[in-house]
Amino acid sequence: MEEVSKEIFAEKIIDFEWIPFTQTIAYCHSIVAPDTLHYFLNDSAQPQIGCVGYVRRKAGLKMLCVYGECLKQIQSADRKQLTAFYQSLKETGYDIYELNSSTPYHYDREIALRRAGWLRPIGSYSTTLSKSINLCQQITYDKSWKRNLQKAHSEDLTFSVTAHPSSEQITNYVKHHRELLQRKHFGGELTIAGLAELFNDSDFRLCTITTPQGEEVSGGIFYARKNNAAFMYSYTTARGRELSASYMLYECIFRTLAEEGVASFDIGRLSPAAHNKDNLFLFKDGIDGDYVQYVGEWEWCRNGRLSALLYFLKNNIWKRVRV
Repeated sequence: MEEVSKEIFAEKIIDFEWIPFTQTIAYCHSIVAPDTLHYFLNDSAQPQIGCVGYVRRKAGLKMLCVYGECLKQIQSADRKQLTAFYQSLKETGYDIYELNSSTPYHYDREIALRRAGWLRPIGSYSTTLSKSINLCQQITYDKSWKRNLQKAHSEDLTFSVTAHPSSEQITNYVKHHRELLQRKHFGGELTIAGLAELFNDSDFRLCTITTPQGEEVSGGIFYARKNNAAFMYSYTTARGRELSASYMLYECIFRTLAEEGVASFDIGRLSPAAHNKDNLFLFKDGIDGDYVQYVGEWEWCRNGRLSALLYFLKNNIWKRVRV
């Protein structure tokens, strides 16, 4: 295990097969200050595994937060290499380590984490469930989707997508996204400066659905690299809901990526529930695809009391919502 500079990290992982958007430098810069970031490789000469983590400080403690890992070859990651990597990571001098990985689950990954001493946290704050859409074949939709797509197509809506949005486009997106969060009482507010950092990487794209009158009624941000793509953020205005614009947004994204030769699309974390968040699950579940499970949340703490403290911080200070 070696801690390396941002420049070396970017150079060494450029040909990696698996780099989730949470492990891109642009995404990390969009959510935290660059000087809190640390970059790790299992071997800087011939790396097979790497990760970016950022530091949080609370109550005199230092915590390293890691949202995923980068893998040279996702299907053939060696269990011993993974175990050594996670063992070395927790020896880098922090009091608490938090891992939340969107890498597809495999028993070797869980075995590696457990043999390196990592445990599941006391509380879970993100689902491990998602769905992968095969873009190499015709996508099928349920009856609700078909009905809403028919309505959207009758409204003469326009889809546009760009990897280099203007400052005006970014500002408009943030405004609409904030309105969505306020209406649904969700967390996770975006910032103009954060999105400007995100779009320094052309693997991230912004797309919108617009009415014939030029009104933006739905929008999304997605990540596409090599054969894989993933959905990140979206919004739909009140007028957009009337026009079923969000259905057309997804359909157009699928078509665009399929034409570019992207093989699969991760629809984003699914949260079936007994409350209003279930509506988002039902929306995404109307698209035919294969359910997938992520590696999910893990932690390592210098002592057992810190695990209980971390649970307290998540619930009472950072106001995370258990799932």
